Amino acid sequence: DLAREIGQRSERCNITLDSYIISATTYTDLYQRYDDGKWSREKFAEHHILFPERDQNYDYIRMLLKGQLTTACSRLCSASLRNAAEPNR
Repeated sequence: DLAREIGQRSERCNITLDSYIISATTYTDLYQRYDDGKWSREKFAEHHILFPERDQNYDYIRMLLKGQLTTACSRLCSASLRNAAEPNR
């Protein structure tokens, strides 16, 4: 596991890796190839596939940053809960 290897080299235990695909193929062309055309932009985003489009309804930069912030906050909350559960640490 790459995150574990990086953690060992850097002597840190809280390393996580996350990635997104910014598709060069447009949503209009790509959605037809998944689940008989039933995948919405939101479903692609849940699977970390984003389209380089920005308007009022869809902004891939905002979605990317929101996903990273959510991941970071989840890690912080998990670490806080672990620390609270380990008395006299």
